[in-house]
Amino acid sequence: MLYILAVVLGLVLGLALKGSLRNFTNFNIRYKWIFISAFLIQLSYQILCAGIYSPLSDYSFYVQAFIFLLLYIGIWFNRHYLGAALTGIGSFLNVLVMMSNGGKMPVSANIINSVMLDENLKSTLLSDGRHVLAGESTRLALLMDNMYIPGFFGTGMRIVSIGDLVVVAGLFILVTELTAGRTFGFRIKRKNVQI
Repeated sequence: MLYILAVVLGLVLGLALKGSLRNFTNFNIRYKWIFISAFLIQLSYQILCAGIYSPLSDYSFYVQAFIFLLLYIGIWFNRHYLGAALTGIGSFLNVLVMMSNGGKMPVSANIINSVMLDENLKSTLLSDGRHVLAGESTRLALLMDNMYIPGFFGTGMRIVSIGDLVVVAGLFILVTELTAGRTFGFRIKRKNVQI
């Protein structure tokens, strides 16, 4: 729900800044196919890893590394958008903790136990090929999924990390930029090199 909320609020703010829905629907993201590919690979991987144990989940480190590599390439080509840059920073925080923990995002056992998640939700979360229960050997615990989002706003994403929240903020700003028809980020000057 956080992602949907970020998109809706970004649209509202973009319109308030005298933007239009036409701007948003005609957005100019370079190399869109990179983002679409990363999304489809992630979705396919999660579907294939569904269940208590899937041999494919043993390759989480490599699959996640490839997905994030695709995302960073796409973000690099669109870094003139502040929202894309923030999304990249949030993703980097998630990658850092995941790659430090075998390609899986550690989830706080204290949070899982304190919010009394339904047993099906617990097993689904921990068997999706991307998450693992945090323990004594967890590295970069500050960056793991350790915050609970209650009620309506937590629908679909109850436990989040700092990186997730930065990604949501980046998405909000990116949608605002696209709707407003202007960037709030960096101006990239291209040098014309003549030979």
